[in-house]
Amino acid sequence: MPKRSRLEGTAVEVELIFNETSSEPLPSNEDVVETLVTAVSSPNSTLINEFNLTLVTDSISVLTPTSTTTTATNSTSPPLAIPIISLEVTLVVPFEPALGNNQSPEFQGLASTVIGLCDAVYRRQFGFLFIRTVVIAFSSRLEGTAVEVELIFNETSSEPLPSNEDVVETLVTAVSSPNSTLINEFNLTLVTDSISVLSETFMPARDKSMGSTPSACLSSGRELDHCLGYG
Repeated sequence: MPKRSRLEGTAVEVELIFNETSSEPLPSNEDVVETLVTAVSSPNSTLINEFNLTLVTDSISVLTPTSTTTTATNSTSPPLAIPIISLEVTLVVPFEPALGNNQSPEFQGLASTVIGLCDAVYRRQFGFLFIRTVVIAFSSRLEGTAVEVELIFNETSSEPLPSNEDVVETLVTAVSSPNSTLINEFNLTLVTDSISVLSETFMPARDKSMGSTPSACLSSGRELDHCLGYG
């Protein structure tokens, strides 16, 4: 993504990558330009303040729309496997029986908070290698409530999967650093010495030609099984 000097400031060249399997037509050059112009110039837009970035709207232009054609061969790639790291941590939250029911408002509310915190921590540390967090269960502990989560990683990434030590240390550092705002942001306190990796597994995934791809199915652990044909 090269940057070049301009009288008004700095020009940036970017590539917009579109989904090669979509049945939707590719947007026209005019649509691509107009979408960005409208998004950043609308009186109701919050993007300028959110990203602290001002664009010269009449400089927006399409340089070279290109496409890459893949030639089909008779070779068959092995199905991808989804890396999943199971993690347990104790929360300083009193356990209540309703947390044993994953359909209860109490379960859903606490799960949403845990997911928000873990997603923020691991996405910041591992970027596109990390996909999302799935809450599996809550259970009672002396200090409060233990939560078992699955950390779902990108099966198509060329980056190596983090070690168990990296996974634990990332969360410990994120919530115990004096400069961390996560505790206040999510109103959740973790018992840091309770953080541990339970297991590391690879869920076999269907070939694209057989149906859904792994990353498209990540609504929850159980839904993922069903979507890929294992549930």
